[in-house]
Amino acid sequence: MNTRYGFSPSNSYMTWYNYGRIDPRTCLINKHEDLMLLPVEHVLLSDLIKYDTGVHHVPRPEYLYHWITSENSITYVAFRDGTICGYGVLRSQDCYNQIGPLYADDNRVALALFRHLNSHLSEDQTVGFSCPVTNGFATHFATKNRMMKPGFPLVFMSKPTAFEPDLRRVYAMSSVSFGLC
Repeated sequence: MNTRYGFSPSNSYMTWYNYGRIDPRTCLINKHEDLMLLPVEHVLLSDLIKYDTGVHHVPRPEYLYHWITSENSITYVAFRDGTICGYGVLRSQDCYNQIGPLYADDNRVALALFRHLNSHLSEDQTVGFSCPVTNGFATHFATKNRMMKPGFPLVFMSKPTAFEPDLRRVYAMSSVSFGLC
């Protein structure tokens, strides 16, 4: 491991950038789903930051606050049995829409968030999201929707030590850098 200049490399990741339209039929879940989705305005920010930190492993309250409360963002938080089990952000950019981050405790939560965020887009609008290739469910979801675009290797450098996000719960990143996933 090269720690020259005090930086430590994290694991190498392969990410996929997915772009296109999400077919709502690919987001169907059990009618008896045990989830509740709430707009972020109805959630304590401190609870969301705690959940985000559990996935990302680095507290980032200022970044998260500005990302999710932007006038261009729509954010939903998923609850199961009164506990946060995921959240997702749909953000309108200059000429496209981006989902990310989308963190979820399991695939059913991720599907519910993808479905709910996608419902805010018209049928002619496209959406993009980047996912770690190690999250096979997110990659399969993108493939089913014909959104798959090749990714590229990414090494994240941090100081003084590298941190590793819980990639099993990362379905979409808000940046090409895992520092901001």
